[in-house]
Amino acid sequence: MLLAAIDIGTVTARLALAQVEDGRVIRMAKYTEIVNLGEG
Repeated sequence: MLLAAIDIGTVTARLALAQVEDGRVIRMAKYTEIVNLGEG
């Protein structure tokens, strides 16, 4: 099973991709982008 999690905050947006194998979660990728939504 593939999983994705998105966290959108005031300063950064994050995306994590993982795969579940035999009851274990294995992180495949992690991305962070500065978005500064609270600016201005």
